[in-house]
Amino acid sequence: MKIKYSPTRKETLSLTELDKLRKVQLDLKTQHRLIDVRNYYFFSFNNAGIRVSDLIQLKVKNIVDGRLHYEMGKTGHFKSILLNTESLSIIKQYVNPQSKPNDYLFPILSKDEEFNDAQTLRNKIESKNATINENLKKLAVAAELEKRLHFHSSRHSFSNIARKKKADLYGISKALGHKSIKVTEMYLASFDEEALDETMQMVLGK
Repeated sequence: MKIKYSPTRKETLSLTELDKLRKVQLDLKTQHRLIDVRNYYFFSFNNAGIRVSDLIQLKVKNIVDGRLHYEMGKTGHFKSILLNTESLSIIKQYVNPQSKPNDYLFPILSKDEEFNDAQTLRNKIESKNATINENLKKLAVAAELEKRLHFHSSRHSFSNIARKKKADLYGISKALGHKSIKVTEMYLASFDEEALDETMQMVLGK
């Protein structure tokens, strides 16, 4: 007996919606937390949807010669991604000449905090992720987005936009750090309804 795989619909943002999120005016004094989560979200999107658990643990030493080097916590795959202009600009907001290699890249975990076991670290990351997602909801309201914004949607959005731009399956799979092309095929299957709509409109018009 086989369990049939049934893809779930993934929340994504279009390029237009991402631009709207990017351009919404935020006050540095009263909305600095929203500015931070926006930076985290776009850093993730720009780097093939880096997962929040990996982003939280990034350190200054993970940035090498304009590239992001890190090991994916979920799969153990090593990633080396060329940082684009926006990502470099985001990093400059948090890293200065006094920053040390072992300092966290983003001010999410305290550098003075010690985690004696994996479960304690996991609990802390889950707590921080919940806070980030709460602030992303507020950011979506500020940007007048009619979608449920959560951190992992940056990964979904990257994947869907790559698909729309006709990136090849192997390239998308490598970017996401999947173990196989089959995993990527199943992952992208959740966008099949949208892909069908696009095909129908292309053939039949609106």
